[in-house]
Amino acid sequence: MLADLLNDESALYAITRDWRYNAAGRKFLRLHTLLDEQFSEIGVRLTKLAARSRNLGSWNSTGQRDQPVPARATAPADPLEAHMIRELLGLHETLIGGLKRGSAAAVERFHDRVTADLLADLTAQHEKDAFMLRALLWEVENVTP
Repeated sequence: MLADLLNDESALYAITRDWRYNAAGRKFLRLHTLLDEQFSEIGVRLTKLAARSRNLGSWNSTGQRDQPVPARATAPADPLEAHMIRELLGLHETLIGGLKRGSAAAVERFHDRVTADLLADLTAQHEKDAFMLRALLWEVENVTP
């Protein structure tokens, strides 16, 4: 379970890293700043998740060299910034679901409150990131230049 979460978190980390310098559009500065902040925070989360995995006896890596970054869809006709935000939002939402399932499993199946608390904390952080992305996406799609 933690290995899958590590891989998902690693993919989000890599994509956020790539896109923080590819940000473009009317909200460039805001998007770049948000991605830079999220990139740093995701790195911390990835480290915490890997450390917990090691503490439980699993030696999964953070996935940085284990597999290539998942292919991203080509940008549609809408602005690149909207495409980037939607894709990152989808990755955060996928992680939120996995973290919630993992937290529940940690308590119910493994009786591991420490892991459950860590996963619940990571869920809250990803929900904050998703909220920020949704707010920026709304601005990109609804505010005229």
